[in-house]
Formats: sequence, structure tokens, C-alpha cells
Amino acid sequence: MERKLVFLGTALVVALVVLKPCSSAPQTFTFAVQAVELDGRPVANATVVVFSLRTIRAVYLGSTNASGWATGSAPLGDNYIIYVLKIEEGRLVRVPVRVDISEYANAENLVARVVLYPAARVVVTGRVIYIGGVPTGTARIIVLNREGEPISASLSAGEASLAIGNRQVKVSPQVVHVYGPARDYTFIKVFTRELGFEALKINEGLVPLEQPVRVRVEYGVLDMRTFTVRSLGVELGSRESPLVFVSADQVETVDLLKVSMEGQLQSLKADMAAARSQVDAYERMGFYIPEIHDLLRIGEEQLSAAEQLYARGEAPEKVIALMERVYAIANDQIPRRLGFLRDVAKVGATVMPSFLAVFAAILAFYFFDSQRSKMVSFSLLYAALVLAFAYVYPGFKLLWSLDRTLFLATVGGAYAVFFAIAFLLPRVVKEPELPGEVALGGLVAVAFTLGKRYSKVKATRTFITVFSIAAFIWAFTVLATFGAVYTKIEERGFAQYAANVVIVKRIDNETTPQPLNAELDPLLFEGRSGVGVPSLTVMSRPDVSLRVAVSAAGREVILRFAAGLDPKEVANQRAIFAVATALLDEPSLVLPESVWRNLGLKGGEDVDVVFEAQGYGAAKLRMRAAGYFIESAFENMKDPDGVPLRPFIKREDRVLYANVSDVVIVTPPQLLLSLFPPPEGGYSQVFYVYRIAAEVTEEAAGLLFINDVVDRRGESYVAISCYGGSCTRVYYGTRVQSVFEQEITFFVPLLIVIANVLLSMLSIVRERRREIFIFMCVGFNPRHIALVFLAEAIVYGLLSGGFGYVAGLATFRLLSAFAAHQNLMVREKLEWYWSYLAIALAVTISILGAIKPSMDAAYLFAPTEVRRLKIAERRERVKRVEYVSRTAAAKIFAIPGEVMADEGEVAFSYIYSKLVDLSYGELESVENLIDHPMEERPDGTRIKRFTFRYASTTELGEKAAIDCELRFVLSPGADRYRIELDTKPVGQAPISHMDYAADLIKRIVNDWMAERERLLYPA
Repeated sequence: MERKLVFLGTALVVALVVLKPCSSAPQTFTFAVQAVELDGRPVANATVVVFSLRTIRAVYLGSTNASGWATGSAPLGDNYIIYVLKIEEGRLVRVPVRVDISEYANAENLVARVVLYPAARVVVTGRVIYIGGVPTGTARIIVLNREGEPISASLSAGEASLAIGNRQVKVSPQVVHVYGPARDYTFIKVFTRELGFEALKINEGLVPLEQPVRVRVEYGVLDMRTFTVRSLGVELGSRESPLVFVSADQVETVDLLKVSMEGQLQSLKADMAAARSQVDAYERMGFYIPEIHDLLRIGEEQLSAAEQLYARGEAPEKVIALMERVYAIANDQIPRRLGFLRDVAKVGATVMPSFLAVFAAILAFYFFDSQRSKMVSFSLLYAALVLAFAYVYPGFKLLWSLDRTLFLATVGGAYAVFFAIAFLLPRVVKEPELPGEVALGGLVAVAFTLGKRYSKVKATRTFITVFSIAAFIWAFTVLATFGAVYTKIEERGFAQYAANVVIVKRIDNETTPQPLNAELDPLLFEGRSGVGVPSLTVMSRPDVSLRVAVSAAGREVILRFAAGLDPKEVANQRAIFAVATALLDEPSLVLPESVWRNLGLKGGEDVDVVFEAQGYGAAKLRMRAAGYFIESAFENMKDPDGVPLRPFIKREDRVLYANVSDVVIVTPPQLLLSLFPPPEGGYSQVFYVYRIAAEVTEEAAGLLFINDVVDRRGESYVAISCYGGSCTRVYYGTRVQSVFEQEITFFVPLLIVIANVLLSMLSIVRERRREIFIFMCVGFNPRHIALVFLAEAIVYGLLSGGFGYVAGLATFRLLSAFAAHQNLMVREKLEWYWSYLAIALAVTISILGAIKPSMDAAYLFAPTEVRRLKIAERRERVKRVEYVSRTAAAKIFAIPGEVMADEGEVAFSYIYSKLVDLSYGELESVENLIDHPMEERPDGTRIKRFTFRYASTTELGEKAAIDCELRFVLSPGADRYRIELDTKPVGQAPISHMDYAADLIKRIVNDWMAERERLLYPA
């Protein structure tokens, strides 16, 4: 056979030389191709196509003769691919063969013998369902051999010899094994369409008969959460049980809806398994997370229900709804809640060693008196508390698993810092002692030493008091709720809106709009009672540079942004859009009014529109000019949450919305979704759906819908329902839960504990009358005596706060070990501040209970008449000063502070509102406030004035009135206002009250300077 091919090739070359004797070198590429059956019989009327990769077109199209041969020529020096096909009745009936010689552009002659295998068909039907993303184009059909390799690598398709100068190159023909959006299909489609028919559809593939094969159907999806393209698929046949097609009439149908839904169910099972493993890992570290267990249980139940509905053959929409809920639970709610707990616990674990050091120091200083014993006990107690917290506080195990160096650094650092503060610093830094004065540090030390010793005298009473406070702190730690949680948030009445509408969108980081799922999100509105037909809002991507050229009557205008709105939404906004409603259902443009005037349009004209997207090419359309929009009105067209309905860009994490005069509106919006699709097909790569809205006829239907949307989508989805002028917004996020949001029963045990401390301290005061008298005799004043009793109460608080908090954490550890799946409606306190809050609350309770007994003890033997005399004397002195300093003269004040020139309007409004707020007051008030218009003098000086009367009450009980003029002066060339205040008493008034008026203005100006950033540049 090889000799025959060589002989034939040589004969063809000799013939060409004879025909063109004047040519010194070949000027054309010649070829001879024979198509045969597997048994060697020739195949007549097989189509041979020579395809040029340079021109992307067929340069030769012919058929084989009765002997199976086809000969021809093509221009030399091109990159060719030769296809051999068998077409009958407009359909391919044998597996196409490809001879790729594109690497040999200087080839002169080809002689090939290819084998055409009879073929059966594989047909792909149905649409792809992917929860959390959109399909990207058409599925590909890949034919593999039994081992899972491309069948072209193992199935012989003949042989070919290529002549290049004086050498021969062997080339292996290959059967086409990839069908769908691939190069081979594209080339076959191009030249078969030139013949007037479509020999192979994009959803069809050919499989050789009598060959053990495996068929893989692949489809791509764009994951809208990560914006990555994933390749999914299903494989028919296996190594042990391959497919064998025996008839050319045999058709294997692959339903992508069935395949993708089955794949999604399996994927969701894997997601739920991964979520469960995450939950188990957190529980092994000691986290008490029953609410996440409830989510896990709900997800598994809904996944089981989805499988049952699918097995019964229910409508896909019912199954998809359940799968979306499961997807949101497994991939959003559970990971986000666990991630939130992880972040809180990690921060808590880095700060918690400081609490352990404080509590260890409290215990050491309470139980021991000598410095050496305190140091040793502090070290031992700190080590014991760290070991105990390694078991009861899950943040320690988490931080140990994430960053052991950080864990050791925080534990060691807290010990070193507090050891130095408690034991080393007092030796280095000593408070100076003044003759005749008691040092504050010494006074505190004496008070706490006496309080500690007195608490040890009556051990039983001390135990009862400490236990009662510790029990309250334990209950507060376990049962109270105060902190940020990740949950579904429903904000009722957050905004006012005129229309009855439901809106679905995605917002990332509370500011940046994100694209919606153009494939699945519109399905949320289907079959909804009380919810109308959805309308899409399509916008250009913020990271793609867009240029829209609109041409009409020889004029051209360039715009930079494009948005697609539903015709109904445009037609209903008569105050914004001036359009011909009848034109909106066909491809049409709505332009800014200024652009409309520049182009000289009247309405209904055909205009040429060119969309150019950087990196994606250009698309030219012929559209109708439907009308224009009023730019000032369109700028104020916003959703209930205040987000404009305009395209945007991002600059350094800031969202900047497009200028209204630079936006073109396209209807219907689906037109933009069809522009710039990926090569494999699908939705646009430049335009995304950013908003879906629909009319709602019932308030209950709207609320039910938005809650269902957020449950099915989770993550950054925001759903808004407006009815009767009031709007409700639902989304997942973090919010602060407070114990004060619960019932007031929290205060009952608080009052009981305070009463217990009060009774204990009263009994202590009665018992220690003799000691109180001795304190007075040795020179203690009432403050010193009160401090001794308060110190004893504080000791109770320090001990009980630490013990109560540790007991509360131990309770959560026991719950995680023995009741992990039982939701007792309590939340584990992982935040670091709960430790200090527990001690602070315990000390506060102790002080509240000890205030009355301490005051009784302080004045048990102390006179109080002199103290009242001193107060009266000071008041008389102030009265005399005010009487002597009365004046009728005016006084001018230069007020410190600044108001920038371009911030004047906002600043003046702020200062005016502050002065208005002072119009009601008992001790001081602002009356007759007048806001004067801005004045401009001939020299360019601008002056803003406020006049008012400042009224205040003197120590004599009289009213002092001062007329004030507040001036803001902007000199020519200056960039900020100078602030002055003129004051003049009405009659006579103390000078100090004019100073009071100036102090009032200073406070207001300082408030403006503190608030200006928030008011002028809100986040």
C-alpha cells in the first residue's frame, strides 16, 4: 500500500512538470485523497474540503469518484486543514476525518487514504440548570475510547504522505472527536451552509459503529459568586461497560436538564457533607452552635425533599426552589456564620489572656499578703487559668490551630506585662509624698487592705454575697445577649416609596451593586400570587470601557454608558421619559434630552448605533429613536434604598455613578444581554442584569416574596417590598443584639442582688461602729471612711465577676459536649469584652449596693454644718461678682474655628439648626433668631449674618438678655470664612454672661468641625 501511494504521488508530480515546463518550482499545492470503508472498499461521493486558516474559508470543495479518489490543487504557502465527509440527504452519515497540515505551509503535494466509519448520533437536548451561576453557551460532545482517551488517538483514520521539497513527511489523519462549539464544528458549519443546508447541528455528535466508546458531554457555567467559569459534565459508558453503537439509525439522547439537575443534587450532597464536616470541626474545638445545627438539619430535609420531588417527576421549578435554599444554607449561611464565629473567637483569644492575668492578680492579692507569695501564686494561678481556658474557651484551640506563634506571644505577653505592672512597676515609680497630705496611692492601698481583711472576718457572709453576685453574672453571661450576630435582617418602614413594587438586587459590602443571575433569578418571580411580570434592568460592567456611537442624519454623538430598561418601566415614568410608547417593544433608543436635540431627532427615525467594548470588539445595530429623558429628572430616579438607576464605575473602592448626559437607554433590555457573548455562546460578557423589579398587588404577597428570595439566595442579595408608601428590606448581615431588647425580667435579679449587697453592707456598718469611731479619732475624714467600705464591696465584685464569667464559659463547654444539638436559645459569649463586662457589672452592682451604707458610715460621727456653710459662702461670693461686673457696653469676640468657602451653605444650615434647637431652655436660650441673606460688598467681601438674643439666668435669679450678631466674613481671595460675634447687653448684664454667649457659639463651631466630614462626605 505504501509503495502504491509513493508511486501515485510521483506520477502526479511528473504530470505537473509536463503541464508547466516553464516553471522552475511548484506554484500550487496539489493533493489526492481517497475515501474508503474500514474493509478497504472505496466510498464514492464523499465530500473533500480544503479549509484555509488564514482566510477562514474553503478554497476547495469536491467529491470523490467511483474509486473513492478526489484530486485538486490550492494556492501554495497557506495553512490548510482537509476534511473528508460523507453527506447523504443533507446529513452527515459517517464520522468526519480531519487531515491537519496547517504546520506545513510550504507543502507541495499530499496523498492521503482516509477511512470513513459509519456513525450513530448523540443528541443533546434541554437547558442547563446551575444553582449559583449561569450556563455559558452550548454543551460539547467528546467521543472517547474505552480507556477515556480521545478516540482520535486510538482509532485509525488512514494514512497520508506529504511532499515538501525532496523529503516525504508522514501525517496521520484523525477522526473528529469533539462536537459542539469547537473548531471542527465551526469549519464544517461554514462550508455546509455554503451548500445550502446544515449537515450537523451544534447539539449533535457522531460516534463510530461497532467501536467500544465513552461519550462525555461537557457544559460550562459561570459561577456568579466567584466569577469563574467551571466545566461540568456527564460521561456515558465506562471502562468496564463501554457504549457500542450497532446501527446508523441509533440515537443516544442526553437531556441536559436531567443531567444538570442530577449533577446539582449530587453537588449539593457534597456541599452539605462539607458543611457538616465544618460544623463537626468547630464542635470538636468546643463551640456551642445549636442554631447552625438547626440550619444543617433544615438543609438536609430540604435536600431530601428535592430528591423526592425529582424522583416523582415534579416540575423542575419546584425542585430548583428547594435546591436554591439548600445551596444558600450550605454555601452561604453556614460558612458565613462559622466564619463570623471564627473571627470573633480569634480576636477574643488574643485579648483573653489579659483578663486571665487580671483575674489571677485579683486572686493572688486577695488570698496572700506577702509580696513573694503574691508573685508565686500569680504565676501558678495564671498558668492554671490558661490551661482551664484551653478547655472551656474554644477561641484558644482555634488560635492554636491557626497561629501557634501568635497564641504563645499573647499568652506570654499578657503574663509579662501584668507581672511588671503588679510587682515591678510599684518598686520603680513611687508617688511623691507631701507633708500634711495623705498620698492617694497609699490611701487606696490602705482602704483595699482593710476591705480585704474585713471580708475575711465573716467568711460565711462573704461567701453568700460573692456567690449571689457570681450567680447573677453567670446568668448574665449565659442568658443575656449583647453583641453582633450574622442573621437575616428585616427592616420594616426603612424608606417611603410611591410605587407598589418588589425589587431584587445584589449589594456587596453594603455599597457596590453586583450582577444578578440572568438565567435563574427571573425564575424567582414565576408562579407568584400577587407579584407581576418581572422587568430587568441591564447595565454595562463597571470594569469595561464602553463607547456608544449614535449616528443620525450625518451627525454623531459619543456616549460612555448604556443601560437597558423594560418598556413598561419607561412608559410608566411620564415625568422622566418623553417617548413614543409604540416603539419601545422593538429595538429602540432613549437618549438624554441634550443629545436628542443635538442630533435633531423628532422620534421614530432609524439610527445607527455602534457599541464598542474594550477587549470585546464592536457590535453595530440599526435601532429606532423612541424618545428622550429629562436629565435632571432621571438623575433623581432611584430605588427605595437611594441607589440610582444608572451605570457606575469603581475608583478605589468608591462607587461613582455615570453622568446622566452620558447614558443611553436601550429597550428591551434583553437586546444588551445578546451583545458580546462568549465564543461558546451564552449571555453578554459586557452587560449584566443588576436589578429585577415587578409590581405587587398585596402587602402580604410582597413580604412573603422578599423573605423567600433571601432564603433561596442568601449572601449579598437584597430584596425590597414597597406597598402603600412604606418599604421593607430583607437581607443577610450582621446586627447588634442587646439584652435590653428583651423583656424587663432581666432587671428583677439585678435588683435582688443589689438589695442583697445593700443588706450585707448595712449589717457590716452596724457591726463596725467602734472601728468607724477609731478611724475618726486617728484622722480619717468621711471620704476615707466611705472609701474603706466601698473598697470592701469592690473586692466582692472583683471576685464574683471573675468566678461568674468563668462559670458561664464552662456552662457553654458542657452544653457543647452534652447538648450540642439542643437549641436552648442562648448564644455562646466569644467576644473578649464579655470578660471585662462581667467584672465591671459585678463591681457596679457591689458599688450600687454599698453607696448607702458607705455614706451612713462616713457621716456616722462627722459634723456637716461647716460643709453647708462653705456652700452658702461660695454662692454669696458669686452673686457679688455678678452684681459688681454688670455693664451695658458691647463686646466683640473672634471665634476660633474655620468654615471653608465651598462648604458655607452646609455649615450655615448646620449652625442655624443648632441655634434653633436652643430656642427652648430654662437656664439659657436663643430668642428672635433671624437668618439674613448673604451680603456682598463692592470690594467683593461676602458676609453671612445671624442675629439673635441670648437669654440666661444669673445667680441672683434674674434674667440677663444679650443681643448678638454672628458674622461669617469671606474676604476677597480667601478660602475660608472669618467668624465674629458682636454682643451687647439689653440694659445691663454681667460680663460673664457675654462670655457665656461666646462659649455657646464656640461649642457650635467646634461641633461643626467635628461633624463636617460625616455631613459632607458620607460613606
